[in-house]
Amino acid sequence: MAKHLPDFVPRHEQVAMAQAVQSAIDSHTDLIVEAGTGVGKTFAYLLPVLSSLAQNKSDGYFKKVVISTGTKALQEQLFYKDLPRLMPLFPEGITMAMLKGRNNYLCIHKFEQFEHTRGTLDAQQLNELVALKQWSVQTDTGDFAEIEQQKGDNSLQQSFTARQEYCSGKACADFERCYLKKARDKAQQADIVIVNHHLYFADIQVKQAGFSSVVDSMDLVVFDEAHQLPNVAQHAFSESISSWHMMYFGQSLLDFSQLLSADTRQLFAAANTLRLQSVELRAYFPAQGDNGLWQDEPLLSSAIDALTNLGSTLAQLKEILLLLRELNDDVAPFLSILEQLELNVGLFLTKPRKGVFSWFQCTKNHVVLRQTPLDIAHLFNDWLANIQTTNVFTSATLSVENNLNYFTRLLGLKDAKELVLNSPFDFQQQSLLYVPRHIPAIEDDRRAQAIAALLLEMTNETLGGCLALFTSYKMLYRVAEILDEQGAGFLIQGQQSKQDILTAFRQKQESILLATASFWEGVDIRGDALSCVMIDKLPFTSPADPKLQGQLLFAQSTQDNIFESLQLPQAVMALKQGAGRLIRHELDRGLLIVCDDRLVTKPYGQSFLASLPNMRRTRCLDKAKQFISRVDVKEKDIEPISN
Repeated sequence: MAKHLPDFVPRHEQVAMAQAVQSAIDSHTDLIVEAGTGVGKTFAYLLPVLSSLAQNKSDGYFKKVVISTGTKALQEQLFYKDLPRLMPLFPEGITMAMLKGRNNYLCIHKFEQFEHTRGTLDAQQLNELVALKQWSVQTDTGDFAEIEQQKGDNSLQQSFTARQEYCSGKACADFERCYLKKARDKAQQADIVIVNHHLYFADIQVKQAGFSSVVDSMDLVVFDEAHQLPNVAQHAFSESISSWHMMYFGQSLLDFSQLLSADTRQLFAAANTLRLQSVELRAYFPAQGDNGLWQDEPLLSSAIDALTNLGSTLAQLKEILLLLRELNDDVAPFLSILEQLELNVGLFLTKPRKGVFSWFQCTKNHVVLRQTPLDIAHLFNDWLANIQTTNVFTSATLSVENNLNYFTRLLGLKDAKELVLNSPFDFQQQSLLYVPRHIPAIEDDRRAQAIAALLLEMTNETLGGCLALFTSYKMLYRVAEILDEQGAGFLIQGQQSKQDILTAFRQKQESILLATASFWEGVDIRGDALSCVMIDKLPFTSPADPKLQGQLLFAQSTQDNIFESLQLPQAVMALKQGAGRLIRHELDRGLLIVCDDRLVTKPYGQSFLASLPNMRRTRCLDKAKQFISRVDVKEKDIEPISN
């Protein structure tokens, strides 16, 4: 690699990880690796993967590898950047494919039907349709990511995705032309397939629609960004009812009824009833968009009545579609979805199963009801036993106090080999942790004002920008209001797409970026563009979070200490993710500010400190300002953190 890649710098930690991955492949043993920022974990697992594939091909033995990542952006980075850099180092013949979820691909059948039957479109929709038509005759993949001008939501584009609601699988007249089928066929033949975690768990179900499954044929799975797996797995093993999904399904049936030559008045009326009932379901839940446990909902009896009516409408639609099935093969996918919707509605009309809790998520216009398993360890274990693969789990944040027990317990990984590799960066010289003394307590109304003032003070000192990470939108918006009142310039999450905001921040259009949620990870800004990361408080899950409430109910029956076993490790790993945005290169230099006294006043604060990189620490504002302004601050001048 050093000979072929001009910018490659060998690191001992990267070599150690590559050797561990190679050993796992050779011995068919699962491996868990925490690789700190700068280790170069992507190359550390790609090199032994490609080496093993090359060796197996020369021996005449075929081996398939699936790489599962956290996001589509990481999929594309692997497919278009990382793998192409390494492939020339090996003999030709190793093939790769990238596979995304259904909603990323154009459905030819729906698109051509729409062109023949479309009604009146406004000017914007006509422009969108023309652009989609031009692209549709040029594309080889049907992947909407190819359309460069598509940014944000596009209602017209969403009407033509290969959604399950319309898909009749092999029965479709355009099955051989289908882009989703072609993508899956290519993935089936490729040596390396790049998916994301959500698609990995969903893949085993695609055979129901007549598509081949990638999961069935793989030998090795590498889970990159593996810290996301427990949440994704819990979501995958849940059952749900979405008012938006049922409304969309009702609209799909309405559109479908227009294409049938038979008398469809009954179908039209029942589908319209389903659509209206789905919209009305939202009214039975809190207006402010709160989440909560299903059994705690004060309007539960009314919501159950609404669900009962929905169930009756679904049963009526099923009878109608069974009669129409003889006339049109396209009825089949609708029936399949109806049966699943009926089953899920029934789950919420009966007492929850043991080990499962019911809860709801509200947005402004829609509600999702979920039944989620409290413990996914045995489910994930059964999943792995069923597919019998060798598995490598890796991330920069898997451990708590250099121990992987929390991660292994969540997923039930008992026999995997473990390796924790620290970052090769010199955090003692490159970074400083500052815990302010003057920030009011968590519940104090003056807290937002103090945080805004500190942000302004620090951005006046630094050569680069400050990324302010918040644990709630409420605090983020309050700080934004204060900054705006003072005439300060800043960027805020949600104004543009994540990529556009990060591009503007790198270009120093504003020196402050206020963010939450997804910006705690997956943000890679190097050099002077980012000199300070501020975290408003320790990222404990809100006590009102329904999943935490469900876990608390579960803990009561097991007498488990939920704080030590769940809340604290979750918060530690989240803080590690946020802090990881600061130092991304060996030449970076930056200040980490944690505006939470509990880091030094509570006994559990030591778990956070022991899990963070080995930074120098201070509570002195002047020392923090000197460091961020590039004044040479000697180690002896940095006072240790204390109460």
